[in-house]
Amino acid sequence: MARSRGGARPERRSGGSRPRVAGRGTERRVERSGENGRGDGGSERRAPARSATYGRPAGGERREARAGRGFGRAEEGTATPRYLVHTVPGLEDVAQDEVGELIPEARLVGAWRRFDERTSLLEFRAEGGPRPWLKLATTEDVFALAARARALRPGEAGLADLSAAVLTSRQLDRAMRTLTNLRKGAPESFRVVARMAGEHGFRRVDAQRTLESAIRKRFPKMRRVAEEADAELWLSVVADDALVGVRLSSERMRGTRKEIRSLPASLKPSVARAMVRLSEPRAEDVVLDPMAGAGTLLVERALAGPYAELLGGDRDASAVTRARGNVRTAGLQAPVKEWDARELPLDDASVDVILTNPPFGKQVEMPAEPEPFYRDLMGELIRVLKPGGRLVLVTGQFDAFQAAAKAAGLRTRRRLGVVLRGERATIFVCEKAGRS
Repeated sequence: MARSRGGARPERRSGGSRPRVAGRGTERRVERSGENGRGDGGSERRAPARSATYGRPAGGERREARAGRGFGRAEEGTATPRYLVHTVPGLEDVAQDEVGELIPEARLVGAWRRFDERTSLLEFRAEGGPRPWLKLATTEDVFALAARARALRPGEAGLADLSAAVLTSRQLDRAMRTLTNLRKGAPESFRVVARMAGEHGFRRVDAQRTLESAIRKRFPKMRRVAEEADAELWLSVVADDALVGVRLSSERMRGTRKEIRSLPASLKPSVARAMVRLSEPRAEDVVLDPMAGAGTLLVERALAGPYAELLGGDRDASAVTRARGNVRTAGLQAPVKEWDARELPLDDASVDVILTNPPFGKQVEMPAEPEPFYRDLMGELIRVLKPGGRLVLVTGQFDAFQAAAKAAGLRTRRRLGVVLRGERATIFVCEKAGRS
């Protein structure tokens, strides 16, 4: 019986050209990160977009800081609001597609892929308020761009550039006002999170202290705290750019849903939601996770939209118990059984979609060596999958899976190299030949 949980089926993007990233005097295409590769993204070119609106102030001029925490009206000439989106490295295009559906007016203007091992940054410009941005499912965090310092000089001069950019930024008041409206009250405290990639002639802590000092000058009534701040300002220094964002999202965006009690090897929620999106959900789908673990993928698929039936199982009895509890807490009807995914008690051609996260062999031991394990697994999954059925699987065993999938007759439609808690992996999107 189909379960109606709202939301239209995500549309597939047809090839076509991708939005371009504005550069300094040129345009740079935003590249797909890690696709058709081995999960490490290969040798990628960065596509940093440099805005002409927020550079170093000419002649070192400084605007007087506003007193207190009153964030006044936007000044004339202030540019269209900019938003920074953090994604798991490798999921940039998935997140961009979701932004395009939820916020059609948004335009991608910058991409810093694999800023570090945990994060890629996307910069968008869009009119309208922030609330649609907080509905994004495949991102980790959302920020209002508050300041940018570009062409940072090395050493102490670069810190002076950063300070001047924050003290003169027209976007800072707008970003703080946006946060105030979301919180329904002006923030009384702040903290700074600073991250750097590359060498800059100054330390990360120096950049953090510089930003803290500038914020205190702009808003002297806000106190700095180490934790539990009303306002979080994140500084990202990459290449010769520095981006400052006011965090609009909460831990709920990147954290595990309250319905799910995770296990050590459970997927990050944004990765699970991206895999669901890549499966192109349909109301008539019978969905299987043969190695369900805590049931993360089953729950995320159920919450993404209508489906016909959910099926799950695992060979670990404790994982089955955990998954059953998570499914029940989420208010879902989905049988979760104890089984070996290589010998499923299911009929031939009975499943439309398989979503799964097999053991990587680190936090959870593989039941066999990678090659024979994936050979047996794929033989069974191809058996239960309907002609035209879709498989979305994440693995750290690129070669073993690819060889087994090819031998089983699966067609690989897409590969996304991702980084999961420091481990390189690949999301495969595959299809069984024929029509259902």
